[in-house]
Amino acid sequence: MEEVLDRNVLLSQGFQEQDGVFSKDIPYPGGGFFLRLRARTDGEIEEETIEVDTGLPYLLLGVPAARGEFVEDVRRRHDALMEKVLWEIGYPLSPFLRNGEEAIRHFEEKYGEKAERPFQDGESLVLRTGPKGSWYALFLMGPARYLEEGREGEVPLLNVKCPEPLHEEIVRRGEALPAYHMNKAQWLSYSVKDSSKETLIEAIERSRTEVRRKERLI
Repeated sequence: MEEVLDRNVLLSQGFQEQDGVFSKDIPYPGGGFFLRLRARTDGEIEEETIEVDTGLPYLLLGVPAARGEFVEDVRRRHDALMEKVLWEIGYPLSPFLRNGEEAIRHFEEKYGEKAERPFQDGESLVLRTGPKGSWYALFLMGPARYLEEGREGEVPLLNVKCPEPLHEEIVRRGEALPAYHMNKAQWLSYSVKDSSKETLIEAIERSRTEVRRKERLI
């Protein structure tokens, strides 16, 4: 069974372990509720929102038809708290794994360039040089056989631009492949799972520099 979460990370975040289940009660910002979270290292997550006053689950949170200012406020606080906690324990919030997500956040914080979802698949993420700028990084799902003949399913990939002759050198070293679904002479595909966060950040930074250089020449 593949381990998605690290036991030591869960314990360091204050989770209590019993029979392979890690549990923690986490107060909502603003009070009134707490999040009861249960996790397993295989990535299985169970969560309930509990009312502090009654000790009972707040059932309206799970009713899509429930509306009103109070319910919407609880939903917003719930979603923000869940994202924060899952990020802290290393749970993948997208198909692009922890190292891919950290790379995306690095560039969002450094340049203020938020990742966008340009396609109907709802998964692919793009970093671009400003709201109307050019793409310099594309996270997408691609066929596993593109990385290795005979592999099945899909894997997360990072496509970045790379100048020659460095493009050829990186391919020769086996660090990346000519890009899947993009110009193979100018772009590279990195396996997100097989590359470190540092490698992904370096590749994206190089791509951004190359794209910005092209933009200034236009």
